[in-house]
Amino acid sequence: MIISTMNSHTVLLLLFCRPAYNDQKSIQERTFTNWVNDKLKSTDYQIENLYSDFSDGLKLISLLQQLSGKTIRAPYSRRLRFRVQKLENLKTCLQFIEQEVRRLTISECDICDGNSAIIRGVVWILILHYQINANLDDDDSKESIRKRFITWVNKRIKPWDKEINNLNKDWQQGDILACLVASLAPDSLPDVTELKPEDALSNIERSVEAARERLGIPRILDPLDMVHPDLDDVSMMVYLSYFSSCST
Repeated sequence: MIISTMNSHTVLLLLFCRPAYNDQKSIQERTFTNWVNDKLKSTDYQIENLYSDFSDGLKLISLLQQLSGKTIRAPYSRRLRFRVQKLENLKTCLQFIEQEVRRLTISECDICDGNSAIIRGVVWILILHYQINANLDDDDSKESIRKRFITWVNKRIKPWDKEINNLNKDWQQGDILACLVASLAPDSLPDVTELKPEDALSNIERSVEAARERLGIPRILDPLDMVHPDLDDVSMMVYLSYFSSCST
């Protein structure tokens, strides 16, 4: 695999030649897009643009049905000719979220018009409720969820005398992810104690592939994003939520 021969200069070139790659929002956008597509894989839908592909409500309706296991019975339009039809579909989505998840203080226009911050916020709420299983009614803060993941990871990697204090910088050499994968799938990465920091990208690539092959964990987080200094903890929590579900 070509990626295994990349040195640090090549990694930096790859990172900074890609548009808007030095942005936590961009990393989060890619991670959320991958998560949505993973949940939509058994449907006829996939999304390419997180901010425009929900604008008519149809893909969001499909996502909500996949996540909840329920059918949205409220009438909605499938043949869309006018903006008002899109807004009605989105109103149905927001009503469903308020009934099943939590109350929102946004309008259907925010999603129809592609408000990036609002849309990321809605997707994050869905991830928290359906993937991470946070109790939103108890105001389960991002900080408490972060601490929960850090505690869980440290228990898994303790046999290798490893410890993390965060969900970004401590992951960028690839050794932590390798130990986590090995803790859940023994012998999947037998040489985890011999990983070299200068091979960070190839370390992460091997671990991501081992997680996919042995644990069925999709490539929600791009290895290039994981080695990037702007890796955000929200994206990392989304990816780690698949690992924590494997241990239950």
